[in-house]
Amino acid sequence: VEVHPSLGFAEGDPVKVLTRRGEATYPALVVGTIRRDTVFIPYHWAGDRE
Repeated sequence: VEVHPSLGFAEGDPVKVLTRRGEATYPALVVGTIRRDTVFIPYHWAGDRE
């Protein structure tokens, strides 16, 4: 999950994401290009997947 450095996570830290639909834990990818009030989880990939 992409997170802003101000959230205090180190690269690879587990980040638990909770929504009304469930929860999941992902490793942190700390990037300075994302808004401080936003996290991003990829949910689709281009190309063929087998």
